[in-house]
Amino acid sequence: MIAILHREGSDHLARIDLCIKLKDDSIETLPSEIRDMGPMAAEQCNRVRAHIERFGRHPCRNEVLGRSFTPDGQTYIDTGDFPHQRKVKADTCANAARRVGRHRINQSPC
Repeated sequence: MIAILHREGSDHLARIDLCIKLKDDSIETLPSEIRDMGPMAAEQCNRVRAHIERFGRHPCRNEVLGRSFTPDGQTYIDTGDFPHQRKVKADTCANAARRVGRHRINQSPC
């Protein structure tokens, strides 16, 4: 899904909407050990969509691609609230890691 979400173009919002639907449809099929992380992944897609709808592209790529910043885009960059760099609740990760570790131990043939 990363390639679908990150490739800019005229159909970007439609592709993001597809990813949101796929994630929403698949959350219940995630292994129980990581299921509580599913909504966080879906929320990330929603945040990316909001940024693409607002700016028409990923403003964080402007400098690398030689594009100019709009004042709103520059404010966004200066704020630094990027969907892919947000903090994950420590207890969510710790609980998932603990459950995955326990699952692996319980599945061990030894």
